[in-house]
Amino acid sequence: MAIIKDHTAEAEIFLDENKILHIVYLNTPQRNANLGIIGKVLVEIRKLVRESGKETINVFVDTRLNKRQYRFFSARERATAKDIIQMKELANWAIVGDTPFMKVAANFISVAAGKKLHWFTDKKKAYEWLLSKQ
Repeated sequence: MAIIKDHTAEAEIFLDENKILHIVYLNTPQRNANLGIIGKVLVEIRKLVRESGKETINVFVDTRLNKRQYRFFSARERATAKDIIQMKELANWAIVGDTPFMKVAANFISVAAGKKLHWFTDKKKAYEWLLSKQ
C-alpha cells in the first residue's frame, strides 16, 4: 500500500487480493493540483498494473475521505484526470462518493474521457459491481 503525498495533496493507492486497483483520496489541494503528485500517482498506477500480471484491471476510487470535496476543478486538473481515465489498462471504474458535487465532477470528466465511470454512494455495492466485471 502506497501513500503518495506532498505539501498539498495525499492519496492511498494499492492493489487488493482480487487485483482491483484502489485509489483513496485523503486530501486534495485547495487550488490547482500539484502535477508533481499526479506524476507520482501515475508511476504507482503503472507499477501496480504491471504487478497485477493482467492486461487490464478494474479501479475503485473512494472520494469520501477527501477533506476538500467542495472545490472547483481546474481545466488542467480535469485534463489530467481524463488522461488517467483513458489509460487502456484501466477497465471498469467504480467511484464512491457522498456529495452531488463530486458526482457531477466525475460525470463531467467521464464524458470528456469517453469512458463510463459508475457512481456509487455505497462502498460495498461499488466493490461487488467491480467483482462482477472481473
